[in-house]
Amino acid sequence: MVVLVSEQLQHPQSERTSTTTTRGEEFAGVIGPLEAATGVPLFNPQRRWCFAEFLEHPDAVRELAHQVLQEPGLRNPLGIFVYRLQKKWHLPLHPANDVADRIDESLRSAAG
Repeated sequence: MVVLVSEQLQHPQSERTSTTTTRGEEFAGVIGPLEAATGVPLFNPQRRWCFAEFLEHPDAVRELAHQVLQEPGLRNPLGIFVYRLQKKWHLPLHPANDVADRIDESLRSAAG
């Protein structure tokens, strides 16, 4: 009598790949409407960089994409999305940055 035992061993790399694939599909769902609105796909290196931001802050990136799509009259919503992502518009303001922005604005208004 022969008994076959089958075990499914999860290799850590395969689990990570599966998660990345799922995240990649989610990212494609976020970026797809922006690509459609602009009429061009997002290519590397920007796509890779945006995907890395999505992995770190998925909800914030989704919200930023939604905000950009809601703005009327944008000729290049995908470009605006990438620009804002690079400028960290999807992240909460850091108090030190907020103070620096106010000082910078004060200096500009005093000079003008």
